[in-house]
Amino acid sequence: MDFNSEINPGPLEVGFDYCHIIPATVDRVPSVWIENHRVVNLDPADPIRVSYQSNFGNEPTGLDHPELLRYKADKQHSGSILNGISRIGFQSGGKTATFLDEELPDTVVAKASDFIASNRNHPFFLKVGLFEPHVPRSVKSEFKGASKSGLRGDVIQQADWQVGRVLAALEESGLANDTIVILTSDNGPVLFDGYHDRAVEELNGHRPAGPWSGWKYLVREGGCRVPFIIRWPSHAKPGVRTELICLTDLVATMAALTGREVPAGAAVDSINQLPVILGTAQHPPRTSVVLQGISGALAFRQGDWKLMIGNADKAPRGIGSGADPADSRFVSAVIRHDRLHHLPDDPGENHDRSAEFPARVSQMRAALSQIQAAH
Repeated sequence: MDFNSEINPGPLEVGFDYCHIIPATVDRVPSVWIENHRVVNLDPADPIRVSYQSNFGNEPTGLDHPELLRYKADKQHSGSILNGISRIGFQSGGKTATFLDEELPDTVVAKASDFIASNRNHPFFLKVGLFEPHVPRSVKSEFKGASKSGLRGDVIQQADWQVGRVLAALEESGLANDTIVILTSDNGPVLFDGYHDRAVEELNGHRPAGPWSGWKYLVREGGCRVPFIIRWPSHAKPGVRTELICLTDLVATMAALTGREVPAGAAVDSINQLPVILGTAQHPPRTSVVLQGISGALAFRQGDWKLMIGNADKAPRGIGSGADPADSRFVSAVIRHDRLHHLPDDPGENHDRSAEFPARVSQMRAALSQIQAAH
């Protein structure tokens, strides 16, 4: 992709009217903002070049110049050094466009707040993507030491501040009572994720996944259970719900809320959860969910039971170019045989009950096969 000209397709091509985004995750080049179809603050005399195969000339990398780094990284994350942090891939040029990691939170808050203020007089949909606690982790000066769990804890405090500022923008615009706010995540937590930023050493007793085992990348509960917090004062009562919900359900739920039809053949794995949100559900809309991790791993939740499907992969796959397949983050994705767990009794998924309940294993495997065939 040429980042020096118009960049598309992107959010504007799939229904958004405006976007202010970064091209990839923060640990990948190019480290720039894109507004609609253009890189922000790009100097045409200093064009951006990006490669995920080879470096450009004598540009310093994390492997060659570790002395320039705030903290070291694994080989996959040891490409070009930008703002004292090595990234995945190689970038040259674009100096005036390259963002400072510490300024990302202020940009998120400012853009979200401006959008809310500008659209206060008509309905809107706003997606705010926070960068924390994804790697590489960095904080504004006021959040250094804000937690008791080192840098990773500090960036979570920083994320909390951003959420607070967005909620405050809704209050200031008089929209808080009628606006649905959903706070969620794309995966469960992970501590070490390519950067040696002492996330493990400075955890200080914190348990990011609570009683659940595993982390991002895996089909264990710690990798798939995420926060799902809704604030909608005019309609949703405060409380804790125990119904099973999947992020794919947001499509059918929002279609029901707005009176729209989901096109035939679209969002086939989406279930309307509006009755749950409103507190009117007589029965749980969703009784099962399929979970997927790297290395082709699959698991199937059915009520309180969970079946992890054995896969024959001898080594992790789907881990990204340059990643170490021997890394403990990825090795655990390989499941040698079916494992059955009753989660209320075994939240850590330590006790395999498959030999004890072979009929349940067969029934759940058959149900999963039906879902796979239908979708």
